[in-house]
Amino acid sequence: ELETLAEQFNAMAGELQASYAHLEQRVDDRTRELATLNAIAAMVSRSLELDEIMEAALKETLATMDIEAGAAFRLDERAMRLMAHAGLSDAFAHGVESLSLEDSIAAQAVSEVAPVVRSVADYPEGALKDLLKDEGLRSVVSVPLVAKGETLGVLNLATRHPRTISPEERSLLASIGQQAGIAVDNARLYEQAETAAVAAERNRLARELHDAVSQTLFSASMIADVLPRLWERDQDEARRHLGMLRHLTRGAMAEMRTLLLELRPSALVEAELDELLEQLGKAVEGRAEVEVHLEVERVSGLPSDVKVALYRIAQEGLNNVTKHAHASRVDLSLRARGTGVELRIRDDGCGFDPSGVPRDHFGLANMCERAESVGAGLSVTSKIGHGTEIAVIWRGGSR
Repeated sequence: ELETLAEQFNAMAGELQASYAHLEQRVDDRTRELATLNAIAAMVSRSLELDEIMEAALKETLATMDIEAGAAFRLDERAMRLMAHAGLSDAFAHGVESLSLEDSIAAQAVSEVAPVVRSVADYPEGALKDLLKDEGLRSVVSVPLVAKGETLGVLNLATRHPRTISPEERSLLASIGQQAGIAVDNARLYEQAETAAVAAERNRLARELHDAVSQTLFSASMIADVLPRLWERDQDEARRHLGMLRHLTRGAMAEMRTLLLELRPSALVEAELDELLEQLGKAVEGRAEVEVHLEVERVSGLPSDVKVALYRIAQEGLNNVTKHAHASRVDLSLRARGTGVELRIRDDGCGFDPSGVPRDHFGLANMCERAESVGAGLSVTSKIGHGTEIAVIWRGGSR
């Protein structure tokens, strides 16, 4: 009896040891799977470079699944755009780029919104099956990339040796597909936002061209048309109109240079602030009957964000003068103040009551926000019938 009990205890100990080993293997597998998901989630959160994210996600997935090859595709309508591939020849990658969704196992994965496994031998005869066979592939796993209930792409994994996919591995692949789907969705939203921003900026520049340059050139064209006849009748008056024509064309050139700065924002950072303010002054004179008197010093070494903020505040202030002040003269000054700088815009226009005007009127909110963003102080002094003065003071090093 003791011998029988000993044998039973030994058997139980062996089973328990096997259970522990199995449990440890399950824990190791689960830990590796979670590490893969965490790695992919980290990639998604730190970058919007979709091809870069998908290449890294594909390599992580192949390593975790111990599968030799794979490719990631983005769905554009019913076409498959290759984003990344690994373990596959360039010839194969180029060959699959021209395929539509219906040509691939991906169509079933998209339809079922779940990972699908298919042997290459079961593929219908055609170009895709020939490509797979020439590459030496035995089976394909297609994983839909899903975000917000929409399938945005597929991750296709391919084996060159017999390989079964367990239910646990299918579940892991589905989770990977959801993480990668977030990356595709983020990239899509970013592209849409970028397209909308480009369209908005294009529309704004079109309005600027129409409101400023086009009207100035139209006035110049009208003067040029009457000059020959006017010269024959009254040369003094013709000379006066020639001066107006020169003034208008110079203003139009200044306005065009300003618009070119808007098209190339890096130019704002590269140029000196006094040059930018002189450009603004000439542009205002060209499009409005306002004399702009400049007293600007060369202030070198300004941080880029401070320079751009002061330029934008001056731009907004001068726009307010041309639209609302009915002024005949504007004084624009820029002076160094110790380690800082002082910008002032004074006009002789109609003025207004600052206490009765909401901060979001006349662009005041924009100017205040720009000043606050760089740690500068902004004040507006105005009185009805006595013009307006805007003063911005940035003390060096303040933020």
